[in-house]
Amino acid sequence: MSQEKEDTPVTVTNVTSSESDHIEINKDNESHPELKQSLWQGLRTHTRLSLWGIFISSVAICMGYEMVFVGGITTVPAFTAVYGIPINPPPQATADDPNPDPNFVAAVWISLWAVSHPFGAAIGSILGGFAQDKIGRRYTLGIATVWQAACITICFLSDRAPTVDTRGALYFAGKVLQGVGIGALMATAHTYISEVLPPSLKGSITSLIAPFGLLGQVFGSVAVKIANKGTSPQAYRLAIAGQWITTVLPLLVVIFLPESPVYSIRKDRLDAARAACDRLQGRSSRAIDDMYTRVRALVTSQDQNRAQAKAIKYSDLFKKRSDARRTLIIFFIMAVPQLLGLPILGHANIIAVNLGMQATKAATFVIIGAVLGLIAAFLAFPLLAKVGRRTILLSSVSIVTVLWFAMGIAGCFRYQNSVAVASAVVGLFMVIVFFLSLGAWPISYAIAGETSSLPLRAKSQGVAWASSQLSTAIIAVFSPFLYNQDAANLGGKIGFVFFSFSFISLVIAWLFVPETKGLDVEEIDRVYERPAVVIGKGAEISRSRRGTSV
Repeated sequence: MSQEKEDTPVTVTNVTSSESDHIEINKDNESHPELKQSLWQGLRTHTRLSLWGIFISSVAICMGYEMVFVGGITTVPAFTAVYGIPINPPPQATADDPNPDPNFVAAVWISLWAVSHPFGAAIGSILGGFAQDKIGRRYTLGIATVWQAACITICFLSDRAPTVDTRGALYFAGKVLQGVGIGALMATAHTYISEVLPPSLKGSITSLIAPFGLLGQVFGSVAVKIANKGTSPQAYRLAIAGQWITTVLPLLVVIFLPESPVYSIRKDRLDAARAACDRLQGRSSRAIDDMYTRVRALVTSQDQNRAQAKAIKYSDLFKKRSDARRTLIIFFIMAVPQLLGLPILGHANIIAVNLGMQATKAATFVIIGAVLGLIAAFLAFPLLAKVGRRTILLSSVSIVTVLWFAMGIAGCFRYQNSVAVASAVVGLFMVIVFFLSLGAWPISYAIAGETSSLPLRAKSQGVAWASSQLSTAIIAVFSPFLYNQDAANLGGKIGFVFFSFSFISLVIAWLFVPETKGLDVEEIDRVYERPAVVIGKGAEISRSRRGTSV
């Protein structure tokens, strides 16, 4: 490393511990111009690469549709008539709901269906991590897309089975297998985005997974609302068939996307890597050369032992102390949205119906909530470029924690005015969606993408999405027993449960998640090599270049 680089240190300081720990990271500002760029400068400089990143992020529409659909479809009368059981005694008509559904889906089936997708996706994330390093990012995306589209057919045909139990079991099997495909798809998309984008764009564009997921929730909520108006099986079949439409975008990504240049370089396919940079950057020969040089330098600097790099295993995530810390932070940060109640938000209409709200009205509120979340997630895009990751995370988690507590309080007045309580609970659900989408949800993707080291990135993102889906599965499996009519039927008091999870998440994030905004790959490597940066009450990272603080 040159003397010039040694004269421009980066200082990492644990300001909250009793002793200040300083880590000097040699970095030259001129050799890393991306670090000086704002988000908008990065978008202008890397226009085509940014569009590719956004295009890849759009595959999250599949995930979002499924998140809201699996709970919402269980309130559709045509669906409950086929997959449900009669309510005993039959519900009485009210002014708010003059035609109540005489059937309902048992809590055990809602629980199994809710857990089916995340359980399958957790498996798919791990399998996708293996496949990415074996056959490449692009082929993994293609196989995952075709697989999940084929498995939708099982769900579509499940109502042909002779009994309620066999119909439910077949629907469950289809959802698990579909989840395997979506898990591999999302883990691979996350890997691709995080390894080809420059530091000025990585966090913001990676966070777009959240708004595209919310866009999928909007589509799924609209499909459920339309299905609520029908009385024949065709009503819910069309809603299920809508998932085939969401596979069009991943299919287009696979058709037009080149193989990741990082994967090609690792396989010594340098011409293919150069051609991929041409497709991805595509602005000028100099810009293409800059991208190729940047990607190749990162790969070669972190893969000193090429034979070892080709044989990376999941156990390598825990061999080094620094990598183990990174893995644990990734595992936690990808579980944060679920601990804050993201899975239960897709079941808000079930809770509202149980509180006495009409199904179509509840579906409308869910759509409004998804739209608010979509707006918030797009607002988070520029926010991530201005505000530190840690600040956004802690602020968002704090607000959501208070809102869950408020919902629990509202639930205590359920039997005094059920209509007012139902409206208050649904309203709080919408506000929670907004603040979750503004901070903790998109920031989790940004932090997970930045925290993983480059050689371990495919495996790290497999673990990241496995953590996300495993935490979703755990929450999804017990939540129906908290809110369903044939179980605890807590109503708004479920807010107290997620208040507890949110508060625990806040404490862990405050203690262990460091700030990584503005750091490149090598700087983050140095950060995690020092235990004091991770252990304690968080890390404050400051960069001093040319005598000024950035």
